[in-house]
Amino acid sequence: MRKVKDTIWWLNIFFILASASVIGFLIWLGIVTDQRNKARSYANQFFYETQVLRDSLQWYKGQEQLREQEIEDNLTALIHALIIVETEGQSNPEQAVGDRGKAIGVLQLHPGVIEDLRVAGYDYSLEDRYDREKSVEMWLKWMEIWVPDKNISSMIKRHNPRISWTQHQRIIRLMEIIRDGNSGRGTTK
Repeated sequence: MRKVKDTIWWLNIFFILASASVIGFLIWLGIVTDQRNKARSYANQFFYETQVLRDSLQWYKGQEQLREQEIEDNLTALIHALIIVETEGQSNPEQAVGDRGKAIGVLQLHPGVIEDLRVAGYDYSLEDRYDREKSVEMWLKWMEIWVPDKNISSMIKRHNPRISWTQHQRIIRLMEIIRDGNSGRGTTK
């Protein structure tokens, strides 16, 4: 009987130890599974935030491209408006002379513009003002020097510091008509 009791006792001990081992394993497995799930959740959150950031950057790049295109459209329209205003009625706008012989070409550039460009390291001559493409090129580089933010009103004022408010508004309206006509948007005014 003693042997049976000892065997039962050992079986109980074995059962207790086996149960404790199984319980310990299950606890360990739960902890590992919980940590794995937390890591997976953190990884998913990280990848989600990364995707949101990537999408935001793409959106920002798209907005930046739209802004750059809008600036380009405004600048092109402004140049055309200035050419129309500066050479109004001229049969050969490239040969236009104004301001008692000081302002020449389609954009009526003064010698000071050429001097500013030379100081900035560009090699233009006074005769280049008679060439439409070079006049526009010189004007754009001159504006990069004096109005780097490409503010349209500042560019108009830099182009002609003595311009009246009425003339300024006329150039703006003409620029808008040219820009809206070229973009296909049309005006509703």
